[in-house]
Amino acid sequence: MDLRFELKKPYLEIYVWEDLWKKVDNQLIKDYLPSIKQCRTLEALEEAFSCIELKIAKNFLVKQLSFRRYLAGELRAKMERRCLSNEVICAALTWAEQLGYLHQEEDLCAFIDKELQSGRGPKMIAWKLQSKERDCDAAALVRSRVSQEKEVEVIKQLLSARLKRHSLEKTRTFLSRRGFYASSIQIALSAGKTLQ
Repeated sequence: MDLRFELKKPYLEIYVWEDLWKKVDNQLIKDYLPSIKQCRTLEALEEAFSCIELKIAKNFLVKQLSFRRYLAGELRAKMERRCLSNEVICAALTWAEQLGYLHQEEDLCAFIDKELQSGRGPKMIAWKLQSKERDCDAAALVRSRVSQEKEVEVIKQLLSARLKRHSLEKTRTFLSRRGFYASSIQIALSAGKTLQ
Protein backbone atom coordinates (compact mmCIF):
# COMPACT_ATOMS: atom_id res chain seq x y z
CA MET A 1 0.00 0.00 0.00
CA ASP A 2 1.34 3.41 -1.00
CA LEU A 3 0.84 5.80 1.94
CA ARG A 4 1.84 9.47 1.74
CA PHE A 5 1.37 12.44 4.08
CA GLU A 6 1.17 16.04 2.96
CA LEU A 7 1.13 18.92 5.42
CA LYS A 8 -1.12 21.83 4.45
CA LYS A 9 -1.29 23.84 7.64
CA PRO A 10 -3.23 23.42 9.85
CA TYR A 11 -4.26 20.12 8.26
CA LEU A 12 -2.47 16.94 7.38
CA GLU A 13 -3.70 15.17 4.27
CA ILE A 14 -3.29 11.40 4.08
CA TYR A 15 -3.04 9.94 0.59
CA VAL A 16 -3.49 6.26 -0.21
CA TRP A 17 -2.41 5.27 -3.73
CA GLU A 18 -2.22 8.94 -4.72
CA ASP A 19 -5.86 9.57 -3.74
CA LEU A 20 -6.81 11.77 -0.82
CA TRP A 21 -8.03 9.41 1.88
CA LYS A 22 -8.42 11.64 4.96
CA LYS A 23 -7.86 15.22 5.97
CA VAL A 24 -7.17 15.71 9.69
CA ASP A 25 -5.96 18.42 12.03
CA ASN A 26 -2.18 18.19 12.28
CA GLN A 27 -2.02 19.16 15.97
CA LEU A 28 -4.40 16.38 16.94
CA ILE A 29 -2.91 13.54 14.89
CA LYS A 30 0.84 14.17 15.07
CA ASP A 31 1.33 11.87 18.09
CA TYR A 32 -0.37 8.96 16.32
CA LEU A 33 1.49 9.11 13.01
CA PRO A 34 3.93 6.25 13.82
CA SER A 35 1.08 3.79 14.37
CA ILE A 36 -0.59 4.93 11.15
CA LYS A 37 2.64 4.48 9.19
CA GLN A 38 2.91 0.85 10.37
CA CYS A 39 -0.33 -0.15 8.62
CA ARG A 40 0.23 -2.33 5.56
CA THR A 41 -3.31 -2.75 4.21
CA LEU A 42 -6.20 -0.38 3.72
CA GLU A 43 -8.39 -2.40 6.12
CA ALA A 44 -5.76 -2.19 8.85
CA LEU A 45 -5.38 1.53 8.21
CA GLU A 46 -9.13 2.13 8.46
CA GLU A 47 -9.38 0.10 11.67
CA ALA A 48 -6.40 1.82 13.28
CA PHE A 49 -7.59 5.25 12.17
CA SER A 50 -11.09 4.79 13.60
CA CYS A 51 -9.63 3.90 17.03
CA ILE A 52 -7.17 6.78 16.84
CA GLU A 53 -9.85 9.23 15.76
CA LEU A 54 -12.07 8.25 18.72
CA LYS A 55 -9.12 8.71 21.12
CA ILE A 56 -8.42 12.11 19.57
CA ALA A 57 -12.06 13.17 19.91
CA LYS A 58 -12.23 12.09 23.57
CA ASN A 59 -8.98 13.85 24.40
CA PHE A 60 -10.14 16.97 22.60
CA LEU A 61 -13.44 16.95 24.52
CA VAL A 62 -11.76 16.56 27.89
CA LYS A 63 -9.30 19.33 27.10
CA GLN A 64 -12.01 21.74 25.95
CA LEU A 65 -14.26 20.96 28.93
CA SER A 66 -11.36 21.54 31.31
CA PHE A 67 -11.30 25.20 30.24
CA ARG A 68 -15.02 25.95 30.60
CA ARG A 69 -18.48 24.46 30.16
CA TYR A 70 -19.69 24.15 26.59
CA LEU A 71 -23.01 23.24 25.07
CA ALA A 72 -22.96 20.05 23.01
CA GLY A 73 -23.58 22.02 19.81
CA GLU A 74 -20.55 24.22 20.44
CA LEU A 75 -18.35 21.17 20.98
CA ARG A 76 -19.75 19.53 17.86
CA ALA A 77 -18.89 22.62 15.80
CA LYS A 78 -15.36 22.75 17.23
CA MET A 79 -14.77 19.08 16.39
CA GLU A 80 -16.20 19.50 12.89
CA ARG A 81 -13.71 22.33 12.30
CA ARG A 82 -10.98 19.88 13.28
CA CYS A 83 -12.13 17.49 10.51
CA LEU A 84 -13.34 14.68 12.77
CA SER A 85 -15.97 12.38 11.29
CA ASN A 86 -19.61 12.71 12.31
CA GLU A 87 -19.82 9.17 13.77
CA VAL A 88 -16.79 9.80 15.97
CA ILE A 89 -18.18 13.14 17.13
CA CYS A 90 -21.49 11.51 18.12
CA ALA A 91 -19.69 8.68 19.93
CA ALA A 92 -17.43 11.09 21.80
CA LEU A 93 -20.34 13.34 22.86
CA THR A 94 -22.30 10.30 24.05
CA TRP A 95 -19.24 9.12 25.99
CA ALA A 96 -18.83 12.54 27.63
CA GLU A 97 -22.52 12.67 28.54
CA GLN A 98 -22.43 9.17 30.07
CA LEU A 99 -19.43 10.10 32.21
CA GLY A 100 -21.15 13.28 33.37
CA TYR A 101 -18.85 15.76 31.62
CA LEU A 102 -21.76 17.26 29.70
CA HIS A 103 -24.87 18.49 31.48
CA GLN A 104 -26.96 19.64 28.54
CA GLU A 105 -30.17 20.63 30.36
CA GLU A 106 -28.33 22.42 33.17
CA ASP A 107 -26.11 24.26 30.71
CA LEU A 108 -29.03 25.39 28.57
CA CYS A 109 -30.92 26.68 31.62
CA ALA A 110 -27.82 28.43 32.95
CA PHE A 111 -27.24 30.07 29.56
CA ILE A 112 -30.83 31.32 29.41
CA ASP A 113 -30.66 32.72 32.96
CA LYS A 114 -27.32 34.43 32.33
CA GLU A 115 -28.57 36.09 29.15
CA LEU A 116 -31.76 37.22 30.87
CA GLN A 117 -29.73 38.79 33.68
CA SER A 118 -27.67 40.58 31.04
CA GLY A 119 -30.82 42.37 29.88
CA ARG A 120 -31.56 40.36 26.75
CA GLY A 121 -35.06 39.37 25.77
CA PRO A 122 -36.42 35.93 24.90
CA LYS A 123 -36.19 36.43 21.12
CA MET A 124 -32.51 37.39 21.28
CA ILE A 125 -31.75 34.57 23.72
CA ALA A 126 -33.47 32.08 21.39
CA TRP A 127 -31.47 33.40 18.42
CA LYS A 128 -28.16 33.12 20.31
CA LEU A 129 -29.09 29.67 21.61
CA GLN A 130 -30.00 28.49 18.11
CA SER A 131 -26.60 29.57 16.82
CA LYS A 132 -24.85 27.66 19.62
CA GLU A 133 -27.08 24.58 19.78
CA ARG A 134 -28.47 23.60 16.39
CA ASP A 135 -30.24 20.45 17.58
CA CYS A 136 -32.75 22.01 19.97
CA ASP A 137 -35.94 24.02 19.51
CA ALA A 138 -34.56 27.20 21.05
CA ALA A 139 -37.70 29.32 20.94
CA ALA A 140 -39.82 26.72 22.74
CA LEU A 141 -37.10 26.10 25.32
CA VAL A 142 -36.70 29.81 26.06
CA ARG A 143 -40.47 30.34 26.21
CA SER A 144 -40.82 27.46 28.70
CA ARG A 145 -38.01 28.86 30.84
CA VAL A 146 -38.88 32.58 30.69
CA SER A 147 -42.39 33.51 31.77
CA GLN A 148 -43.98 36.78 30.75
CA GLU A 149 -43.82 37.98 34.36
CA LYS A 150 -40.09 37.38 34.46
CA GLU A 151 -39.69 39.18 31.15
CA VAL A 152 -41.70 42.15 32.42
CA GLU A 153 -39.51 42.32 35.56
CA VAL A 154 -36.35 42.52 33.42
CA ILE A 155 -37.95 45.22 31.25
CA LYS A 156 -38.88 47.23 34.35
CA GLN A 157 -35.27 47.11 35.53
CA LEU A 158 -34.10 48.41 32.15
CA LEU A 159 -36.84 51.06 32.07
CA SER A 160 -35.86 52.66 35.37
CA ALA A 161 -32.61 54.00 33.91
CA ARG A 162 -33.65 54.25 30.27
CA LEU A 163 -36.75 56.46 30.48
CA LYS A 164 -34.91 59.22 32.32
CA ARG A 165 -32.62 59.85 29.35
CA HIS A 166 -34.66 58.81 26.30
CA SER A 167 -38.12 59.26 24.86
CA LEU A 168 -40.77 56.59 25.10
CA GLU A 169 -40.46 55.66 21.41
CA LYS A 170 -36.67 55.29 21.59
CA THR A 171 -37.02 53.16 24.69
CA ARG A 172 -39.58 50.92 22.99
CA THR A 173 -37.25 50.50 19.99
CA PHE A 174 -34.33 49.75 22.31
CA LEU A 175 -36.31 47.03 24.08
CA SER A 176 -37.42 45.54 20.77
CA ARG A 177 -33.83 45.36 19.58
CA ARG A 178 -32.91 43.62 22.85
CA GLY A 179 -35.34 40.84 21.90
CA PHE A 180 -38.34 41.51 24.11
CA TYR A 181 -41.86 40.79 22.90
CA ALA A 182 -44.08 43.80 22.11
CA SER A 183 -46.82 42.63 24.49
CA SER A 184 -44.37 42.43 27.40
CA ILE A 185 -42.96 45.85 26.55
CA GLN A 186 -46.47 47.31 26.54
CA ILE A 187 -47.31 45.71 29.91
CA ALA A 188 -44.10 47.03 31.46
CA LEU A 189 -44.60 50.52 30.03
CA SER A 190 -48.19 50.73 31.23
CA ALA A 191 -47.14 49.47 34.68
CA GLY A 192 -44.35 52.07 34.69
CA LYS A 193 -46.82 54.88 33.87
CA THR A 194 -49.14 53.89 36.73
CA LEU A 195 -46.21 53.95 39.16
CA GLN A 196 -45.19 57.48 38.10
